[in-house]
Amino acid sequence: MGLTMRPATSADTPAMCAVFFDAFQNHGTNTRIFPASSPHAQSFIFNTLSAEISNPRAYFHVITDSSSPTPEKIIAFAKWNGPDPKPGSDSNYQKPAQLPFPEDGDTELAKEFFETIAQKQEEHMGMRRHWCLGLIGVKTEVQGRGAGGMLVKWGLDRADADGLEAYLVASPSGAPIYRRYGFEDIEVWTLKGHTECFMLRKAKAGKLCP
Repeated sequence: MGLTMRPATSADTPAMCAVFFDAFQNHGTNTRIFPASSPHAQSFIFNTLSAEISNPRAYFHVITDSSSPTPEKIIAFAKWNGPDPKPGSDSNYQKPAQLPFPEDGDTELAKEFFETIAQKQEEHMGMRRHWCLGLIGVKTEVQGRGAGGMLVKWGLDRADADGLEAYLVASPSGAPIYRRYGFEDIEVWTLKGHTECFMLRKAKAGKLCP
């Protein structure tokens, strides 16, 4: 595979949305909150990605495969949240209001799930500056071929250069992959039969930003 990584643009949002629903089609929590057949869920993810790509602390990248019959087709993407705004980003950016969760999904689960994810990150990281892998998706037919690793390594290289920790939340099936990159479990949490692993990668010697 001739994998190429580049920063995402707003024009990539529809493709990232398609990757999201393909990548998480077997993830129990996501399928209950964001049923792929739901126009409301499709709209929610599209609008959320569209808003987040403008966030000055959100670093979106996509992966394409130049050796495929459709070399410009996006096969994977990730969002890393950095501790500092991107150079040249809009200093007047204001975080948009939370969109209502898809009405034909499990809205009670969605509210509890995402509120707890945010609370746990605050508990685990406090005010410490860190990099966070907020979202990563790889199309099912190309999983295990290196696209996800490229996206993970991009953020870890930045964390190492800054001398900062890296943080993420993973499913039990995904956690072993992140352990190979040095992440360790700091808490395992179960909600309504669905388990998530909160993981931390310790800081390495680098630029050691304050």
